[in-house]
Amino acid sequence: MAQPAPPPVFRPARLEKPIGPNVAAVGWHEASAKHQRRANQFLQATREMAQQETLTAGERMRISSNAWGAVSQTVKAIAALHGWTVVGPQNTQLFIRALGERAKDDAISPMLKGVYALHENYYADHSVEQYARDAPYDAAVLIERLWAAEPKLRGGAKPPGAKEMRQETRFKANHTPENIAAVGGRHQRSSQRETRRARAVKPPRGPRAR
Repeated sequence: MAQPAPPPVFRPARLEKPIGPNVAAVGWHEASAKHQRRANQFLQATREMAQQETLTAGERMRISSNAWGAVSQTVKAIAALHGWTVVGPQNTQLFIRALGERAKDDAISPMLKGVYALHENYYADHSVEQYARDAPYDAAVLIERLWAAEPKLRGGAKPPGAKEMRQETRFKANHTPENIAAVGGRHQRSSQRETRRARAVKPPRGPRAR
């Protein structure tokens, strides 16, 4: 009697190592290639999910997250080509707007507004189903325009939005829990002083009764 064939051996796909915080150690071009692959993966996942017949609330939110993820990873890929890092959604927006201005592409900033709403939708779930279904197309068009604008960055220029990014970083650095508590305490004491001064001021006298 013939022996049954052994079950196929499951061989998981090779997992790609994370880029990590030290991008220079990975290599800027290798990091850019990894960010591009992640952007493509996010975009493909968004397309596949958006083609489903019905979408649950969780699926709409995942589509939103993946679409914004594709755009943000594209920004990281473009920045890495020039030896820059872009961290956080606020700095990503600054980079995109400034890149649009440098490339004189007036469509980038309005498109960013629509795609960034997807990032917000991940937390709020305020978008209708059709908006989620359009997300892959909206993200893909913005990504295409970002890559078309990328050549404007060559020549050793500073990253787009660098000044605003430094201000944003400084803002975040200053807004630690300890600093917030200290600032809050100063505001509270200032308000108390203003209240005492206001109480000390006598109200104006009205017209004398005849």
